[in-house]
Parts: sequence; structure tokens; C-alpha cells
Amino acid sequence: MSITFDIAHLREFGWVRIRKAVPVGLCNWLVEVLETELRVPVNDPSRWDNHGGEPRDFVPIWGHQAQWDIRQHINLHRIWATLYGTERLFVSLDSCRFTPPWKPGYAEPYGIHWDHDPRDAEKRMFQGVLALTDTAIDQGGFRCVPSLYSDRDAWPSKPTIDADGDENWLGDITEREIVHVAAQAGDLIVWDSLLAHGNSKNLSSRPRIGFYVLMGRADRWDERERQASIESWRTGRCVPWWRDRPGYNRVEPWSPASLTELGRRLLGLEQWPQRCSASTRWFGVTADRCNGAAAIVNAIHARPSRSRPMITNPACCWWGCSLPQIATSDLDVAIVGQLGVS
Repeated sequence: MSITFDIAHLREFGWVRIRKAVPVGLCNWLVEVLETELRVPVNDPSRWDNHGGEPRDFVPIWGHQAQWDIRQHINLHRIWATLYGTERLFVSLDSCRFTPPWKPGYAEPYGIHWDHDPRDAEKRMFQGVLALTDTAIDQGGFRCVPSLYSDRDAWPSKPTIDADGDENWLGDITEREIVHVAAQAGDLIVWDSLLAHGNSKNLSSRPRIGFYVLMGRADRWDERERQASIESWRTGRCVPWWRDRPGYNRVEPWSPASLTELGRRLLGLEQWPQRCSASTRWFGVTADRCNGAAAIVNAIHARPSRSRPMITNPACCWWGCSLPQIATSDLDVAIVGQLGVS
């Protein structure tokens, strides 16, 4: 199964939607797990109020087999290996989001933001969210402000501090367009962490259900975080940095997920080979293309050509490739005004 995505769109606007990144059957299984194991009211509007608060649309699940079958799917590894220029990656143990249709009394979506200081190059990464069900433009999905992506002078120089003492890197979106992105089940939305983004208000009649996926370069993985991820997989307890979220300071009741060779490497149980071999080419990018983060940083800010290339070969990094075109009308996005919630 080949994966295609509009790399020039990612360069220019900071985000891209990748169609059919994961089989829909894996998405359906994870939705079923949310409904049966965690009693998430996917089809029970009478209990949607329980998930209407700001922190409650996060679903406390991080180590189920259904999640790992998605994380260790070859397509996702190929995507991030292409973006970083190396197959040697780790995966974060992220959870899911369940956002019911909004009504008065529910929390407002968190503002357009960055997840870290956008001026700190060491924290830069490619983030992702997988649509577990079809998500319409007005269904509470991903939104972003591409004009801020290239306007570094408008980036905040310091965070605002909330009542809990947490840093918030919020964007000034005055007179800027907000792009809302629709997705079908199995579609992956990937964005550069330098892109100001957020979730939108669900104005539809159906919940939005997503699964966050993030991979990073293994050579930049903090050893304490690697050990914490392994311990979480073994014991079922959430990693320490998320235990203050409601419902996360607990031990999951199921056994450790079964991991493939790729999964063990992404978790950090096994080391990646120093150079790609015939057996590891299947995982992603071959060694002669593994030029690392410097190449990606240069490539992502290069001005794109008029034609929009897309990657059709998972072993082909986005630089130096002769690739076909993709029509911008195929992206299924909507541009709305500053508030985007009227």
C-alpha cells in the first residue's frame, strides 16, 4: 500500500492531511475499545455531558493493543521516517480525544496555540492526529493558522501563565484566517510544531473521535523518557508527566500489548541498527537517504514550486525527488474567519 501526501503543502502551510494512512478496521477497533472498555458514550447522547468539560474530552487510554497496532503500523513509520530523513524513531504514548457536540455550559475549545516555545529549535517536531471516525469541518477537529507559520515576527516571545502556573504559548489571531480540516476515518493530519493550531468547537450532531500519534528521532530521545515509556508498557501505569490529567493516574487493566519488531524499536526496547540493511529497508528510509534533521529543516522552509509534489515512494525523502503533482482541490479544507465558531 503506497502512501501519498502533498509535501509542498506541508512546507508552505505547516500541515498536511494524508489519506488512508491507517486501515479503517484498526480505527473501528479502537473506537470499539473506547466504548466497551472505557464506556465512552460514542452512541449515547444522554451521557455526552460527562465529556463536555475542557479536560474531559481527553480519554485516559495509552497502552491498549488497539493503540499499539496503529502506532506500529508500517505506514505511520514510513511517514515520519520520510519527514525526519531517518528510520530510527521513537513513538510517544499518546491518548485519544472524544469531543461531543457543543452546547451552552460546555467548555470552549482551547485557543490557537503552540505546544512549546516556537522559537526553541530543539523542541521542534512533527505532530499528528488520526481520525478514528469521519470528521466534518464543523465537527470539532483540527484547525490551524497557516499565516502565522511563516510570520515569525508574530510569534510570542514569552508565554502567558495561567492560574495553575502553566505556560501557554497562545497565538494572536486577529484578522487572520483559521483553516478547519475535515478528515475521513483512517486519515492522518500531520503538522509542524511551529504551526499555531488547536481543536475547534463541535457544531455538528456527532462526536469527534481522534487518536494522537507522535514520532521523533531516537537520537534525541531523553533516556528518562525512554525508560518511562517502557515502564508504562510493562506495568500499564501512565507515564509520569500526564498523571495529573483526570483519570490518568491509574494502572490499565489489560496485559502489555504485543509488539512487532518495529514496535519494540519504536518503544525503545530494542535499538535501531546504526545503518539500514536489507531487512530494515521495509521499515522506511534507506541509509543513503537518511540525511537527518538538518535536511528537513532546510527543506521545510524552502519556497515550494508552482507544482505540488507528492511522495509516492516511502523510501524517498521529500528533497531531491522527481515527483508528480497533486491538485489543491483534493485537500478538502475550509477557510473560515477569525473566530471560526459562529
